[in-house]
Amino acid sequence: SNLAASLDALQALGPALTGIVQTDGDKALRVSMTQYTRDAAALAKLSGDYQLYVDGVAAAAAAALGTDDHVKQLAVTDTSENIAASLDALSQNASLEAITVSGTASPFAITADQRTGYANTLNKIVGGYKLVITDTAAADAAALSSDSRMAAWKVVDSTTNVLGNLVALNAANNKVQSIVLTDAPSSLSMSYAQWTQYQPLLAKINSAYTVAVTG
Repeated sequence: SNLAASLDALQALGPALTGIVQTDGDKALRVSMTQYTRDAAALAKLSGDYQLYVDGVAAAAAAALGTDDHVKQLAVTDTSENIAASLDALSQNASLEAITVSGTASPFAITADQRTGYANTLNKIVGGYKLVITDTAAADAAALSSDSRMAAWKVVDSTTNVLGNLVALNAANNKVQSIVLTDAPSSLSMSYAQWTQYQPLLAKINSAYTVAVTG
């Protein structure tokens, strides 16, 4: 809008500027995060209950903007790492409209609970996203394998559960980064055929274990 394009000039007027009237006051004024910060004095001179749409917000700064009654909507632009670190705050931000990953996009490393709890927030990422789940239950391997957004996952589960899901885990071996046995040190019992077949998967177990091979 004309007003947004002129904010820097209006800010430069300083005390000489006593007020601003937005003629299309029913529309949110779209400004960048830089303008929101740099031209704060000019924005404060807008009359009435004006509304803002702020673009280019850093993930960590979104929470503060969410408390500004004038900010109707905001769009986050930040790195994959910073977005992942701020997912909890972003998921609670009612003003959040969109998220854009800056730089080279990398998978978001999050927990299984975050994947479920932050689904609506993740779906606001422009252009889609990839995930690395850091504490996957062994029984979830089959379901995760069918989700195209899964880049990889780390299994954290009991020895019994891992053994009970070896077939599904092995089928998804290319996406299994590591396996942590929560009851280690553990003993795995399997046939010689299984022991041979599952060598690439067993090599990803980061916990102390022994194998009892039969047959």
